[in-house]
Amino acid sequence: YPGDPIGQAAVAGVKKGYVVKSINGQDVRGFDFEDIMDMLEDFVPDPDVQSTAAFQQAGGRARKYPAVDFPVTIEYMELQEGAAKAGAPAAMAVPEGAWMPRLEPWGDADLAQERQRVMAMPEP
Repeated sequence: YPGDPIGQAAVAGVKKGYVVKSINGQDVRGFDFEDIMDMLEDFVPDPDVQSTAAFQQAGGRARKYPAVDFPVTIEYMELQEGAAKAGAPAAMAVPEGAWMPRLEPWGDADLAQERQRVMAMPEP
């Protein structure tokens, strides 16, 4: 990751799409990122993540898990396509006519349909 200037993770075989599965045998798949960092005693603020809640609180967050003893055994697993969405809460219903941000890029068919919709609107 950008805060790892000497690439220790890459040298250890970590690849894009991997997630931390366990630390010293403890399953951490449901843990928050900050809790995993606490367990690993990674407490130095990374200037590349100034927008994160943990950085903004400047360490004011209570620690949930104790630091693990070294040496540490970290087990990784490859994140499967759609796995993050499977555990996400169902999207709430959008009221008719409500504005919602578009989360995907516009395709040609989408643009044609939107043009047609706008052209059918009455003049103000």
